[in-house]
Amino acid sequence: MRFGTAAIALLAAALAAAGTALPAAAKEGARATITSRVPVHAAAGSSFTLRWIVTVPGGSGRRQPFVADGMFVRLIGAPGVRPRMVFAHGDHGRYRALVRVPRGGLRGVELGLRGWATDARGTRPSDGLFPITNDPFRTRDSPSR
Repeated sequence: MRFGTAAIALLAAALAAAGTALPAAAKEGARATITSRVPVHAAAGSSFTLRWIVTVPGGSGRRQPFVADGMFVRLIGAPGVRPRMVFAHGDHGRYRALVRVPRGGLRGVELGLRGWATDARGTRPSDGLFPITNDPFRTRDSPSR
């Protein structure tokens, strides 16, 4: 009876590990593309809807939509202004979020997937950021990553 309980516990642990590994593997090669206009000179405090898609390499060499809960956008403002995370609404790899321009105006944008890391110190956010294929802030001096 003890062996059966240990085997079930081991199987459950293996399935849990596989469940957390699969999303990480699915994100390899993921890229985001902004599909709406980004008002790069918008006034602080104004709002706009940001739309984007996320794709991953598919089996046939073509890219396919990446679908996940926890997608977010962060707008980067002036130095010293903490970016605010806004979670997206999405369908079939297409995402949108209503965002507000931070103090100091727009200086960058980050698109990502909320993740968590757990170790001996506890559980904490461990977000993954997607490269943006058409980042409107991508210049040599841009804070956008």
